[in-house]
Amino acid sequence: LEVAKPRCEQSLLDDIPVQEWNIETSFFAPTIFLEELERPLFSAFECDWSCSRVPGMAEAIDARLVGRMREVFWLFYEPIVLLYLGFCSVDPSGESTTLGITAWTATAFAVKHGVMGAAEAAGLELADIDACFSAAAAMEDAPWLEDACKSHMLQRHDFFEFLLRVAIAVHPDA
Repeated sequence: LEVAKPRCEQSLLDDIPVQEWNIETSFFAPTIFLEELERPLFSAFECDWSCSRVPGMAEAIDARLVGRMREVFWLFYEPIVLLYLGFCSVDPSGESTTLGITAWTATAFAVKHGVMGAAEAAGLELADIDACFSAAAAMEDAPWLEDACKSHMLQRHDFFEFLLRVAIAVHPDA
């Protein structure tokens, strides 16, 4: 009867040559160059920007803001997407299987990032966050959005508007 050992004998390991770690041969080596990654990211940004109501909001304030706002959203697009994904969930009511940000997760976002709750100095209360969420999640005249809007969830392009509305609420004089 042989007994199984969890590790092989040290003498067997001595025969394996030790290689210095290097990024090119590592399992963790990047397989996509940044230039190749930026193209689909910019494509996604363009799609989100064109679906969002932020350009219209900016233009209503001042037409010169649209270009600046677009630059700011592009500059922070990657962290915005990561933030969106971090708070994304499925509608708890079961009305929709679409992923998005619900009113509950929008509130969690506001509390976690000090926009309300601990940051009373910001002056935002639950009703303010709900108002920002409701305005950003308002039903649009687009049949392909019906499933997502039925449950009042923010899609990625709606999240732009939500962030802008929260920023305006926190800094009304800016």
